[in-house]
Amino acid sequence: MGAHTLGRFTSLLGVPKECLKGLNGKWEACLPFGQRLPFVSQDPDRFSNTYYKWLLRWNVRDIQSGDVHFLPTDVVLVVDADFQKQVRRFAEDEALFFKSFARAYSRMVSLGVPV
Repeated sequence: MGAHTLGRFTSLLGVPKECLKGLNGKWEACLPFGQRLPFVSQDPDRFSNTYYKWLLRWNVRDIQSGDVHFLPTDVVLVVDADFQKQVRRFAEDEALFFKSFARAYSRMVSLGVPV
């Protein structure tokens, strides 16, 4: 989830309707029309555990429109009780998140996963 901690996504906001029809094979041509939005509006260029803190806030509906842009795959991390335990651990302990992220990232690189 490091990319959602630090990064942006291309929203479909502003994409012309004709571009959205039949995206098979031409979706990349539509990307310049979309808005680049951060997953978490607060400090989107700083690597931190903020993503996990905002997930917990989302779960208790303590957010305003535009604070976050979560995907269903983000939300499941707090809806599922087992995943939520890990989200809480990372939200409460940034050093633990950094250590876990570094271990997972190193493993991906060692396996040749393009990052």
